[in-house]
Amino acid sequence: MTLYQLRGGSNAPKTKIQVGQSLQTTAQYEALLEENHNLKMQGYSKILGIRDLFPLPLTDLAMLEMGLKFIPPQYQPLSIPYDIVVAVMEIEAWFLPECNHYNCIDSNLTTSLIATSNLGFNPCFDDVTQRNEPAKDLHKIYKLVGKAYKKRKKPVERTVDCLDYADMYINFQKLGELIKHIDDFLT
Repeated sequence: MTLYQLRGGSNAPKTKIQVGQSLQTTAQYEALLEENHNLKMQGYSKILGIRDLFPLPLTDLAMLEMGLKFIPPQYQPLSIPYDIVVAVMEIEAWFLPECNHYNCIDSNLTTSLIATSNLGFNPCFDDVTQRNEPAKDLHKIYKLVGKAYKKRKKPVERTVDCLDYADMYINFQKLGELIKHIDDFLT
């Protein structure tokens, strides 16, 4: 598997990424990001993307999701099907309510400790889709036991390795949406 780091934003250069992985078969899965109409000409049949809503406010979610479905008329005959799932507000919002993982991060990081802290919210019971900066919230929770969450490879891998994906799939609609798109594509 080849891993590439991408950066977005208005000043970022156009980025092309190819990721391939053989899954104990001869099949190879690739993701190639560039203009949609060029992908069709190259034989691609589907695009699946994920993006954060942040820094836009939560009130812009519906408008963003609607805008992501728009294909300019001149490209419609050339375009291929695509779906873009918006992680509300950041992808870390998918990690916050998965309360089984906290004890894996540190055995002292219990749901009781989190509930009795002065965070101002409880990720195990509150609707975290309303949180403006979930990555900062995750950092505050980990900090209760002297740990940190940063958007860097090692801390993210540590968190991802601890997550209970079945719980996330069942309880977090946007992740379920993404998994369904992937499952539909692969079956």
